[in-house]
Amino acid sequence: MAVTFSELRTVVFGSHSRGDYQVGLKAIEGYEATNEDEGASLAFWRMCLLSLLGRVDQACSVFAQSLDEGEWWGPQMLGDSDFENVRHLEEWKQLSEISLQRASGAAIELSPIDLAGKGDVESALVLFHGAASEPWAMIGRFEHALSMGYRLICLRGDEPYSRTRQGWSNSRGDQHALRQLEAVGHLTGPVLVGFSQGAGLAAHLSWSGQYPCKGAVLFAPSFSIRGMPFASPQRVPAPIYLHVGTMDPSLDDARQVARTLQQSGVPVRLLEQRGLGHDWPDDLDQVMLEAMAWINENG
Repeated sequence: MAVTFSELRTVVFGSHSRGDYQVGLKAIEGYEATNEDEGASLAFWRMCLLSLLGRVDQACSVFAQSLDEGEWWGPQMLGDSDFENVRHLEEWKQLSEISLQRASGAAIELSPIDLAGKGDVESALVLFHGAASEPWAMIGRFEHALSMGYRLICLRGDEPYSRTRQGWSNSRGDQHALRQLEAVGHLTGPVLVGFSQGAGLAAHLSWSGQYPCKGAVLFAPSFSIRGMPFASPQRVPAPIYLHVGTMDPSLDDARQVARTLQQSGVPVRLLEQRGLGHDWPDDLDQVMLEAMAWINENG
């Protein structure tokens, strides 16, 4: 039976973390992309794995072919440690220069993705993707919410990482997100949902009071330069639901955040999933059902 792109990603990332690079490469070569966005991800993963395997000529070949097809990657992506074996090559340097030039001239998409739910539910889930992530892929993870009536709004990061991937800058990310939310207009009982870097931004907007919301659901949150939380004294604090894996490097920060918010009077629930790294839970739909029920009880 053919694997889905999500299943392929799990295989590739798992083999990468174990150092079984050939396993990941074989899985990629046995998968046929269904759209351009998948193709761009496959190309980048192949470049990484080929470099790690020392097959530098092939890594350069995939890079060159991808550029010919209109792809590009910015400094955040090309700075990946997986490329240490190819970074010194003159051909790689030339290809990188082309890619970086395209990145520097890339336009920022200002309009969020906005999808209406099927039903009478008025609430909206406002999605914040992680660094080097695809907004449409973020939407795809929460499509089940549309059938439950929720409106889905996925904000787009202000920092281009590749043709399809974006992230949030430390200096402008907050205001970029708020401008998109202003363009969307008034929302009834919005719940902010973020992953990694996007979770850190969603959390900051929530607990600082910059964007009133019913609550926030944070997966594998990365708080980075925005720092640890505080509760705004000007408003009733929205409940925060944290989901993080026990193998996630951000676990200690999540625990500290939960303690800090609780001391500030913010309703907090921290769910630690055993064995999970910096990733989404396999049972995301069920986790979201539990998270939304908890927010509705505590909001």
